[in-house]
Amino acid sequence: MKFVIVGLVLLLMYVACCWVAAFVRNMARDLAARAARRVRARAARSLAWRRFRRGHAEEFADPQFQWPAQGWTQEVPW
Repeated sequence: MKFVIVGLVLLLMYVACCWVAAFVRNMARDLAARAARRVRARAARSLAWRRFRRGHAEEFADPQFQWPAQGWTQEVPW
């Protein structure tokens, strides 16, 4: 009877260790996926900003130019 109890305890410990290992593995995978999403989002924002600057190079080169957030308003051409 003692061996049966020891066997059941060892089986329970094995199942618990497998469950903890799976939990840790899934958590690590989730953290890695979250970090990868963050890196991809930062890269996409950086690329969009570079494309925006390339399309508006003359405004960025002009020191007198002001963006709308700095009080610049679009003038009506007529």
